[in-house]
Amino acid sequence: MVRVADQHLPQRCHVQQDNPKKGASADRYDTYKHARTLQEILDLGGSRGDIANDVVRGYIVVDDPEVHEAILLTANESERKRLPQHLQAKLPPAGE
Repeated sequence: MVRVADQHLPQRCHVQQDNPKKGASADRYDTYKHARTLQEILDLGGSRGDIANDVVRGYIVVDDPEVHEAILLTANESERKRLPQHLQAKLPPAGE
């Protein structure tokens, strides 16, 4: 799973306002979609897993492109296929 380091939590971000989720995750999304930082997402009831999932899918965009990329570059093998091609090229081969 994509990892969000503690030092990235204060980063400003934008959360897609159209809720793309269903079920319990949709309920959580509705509570944190107005957050302005990654920490605020957690404070409003989201989880690090929610942040990871939503960053990979493009529902959350961190304002600082370097931090956004740094988070995406922690993707595991199954998440890599969702990353933009230019980021996939920066990742080490799977299994390394």
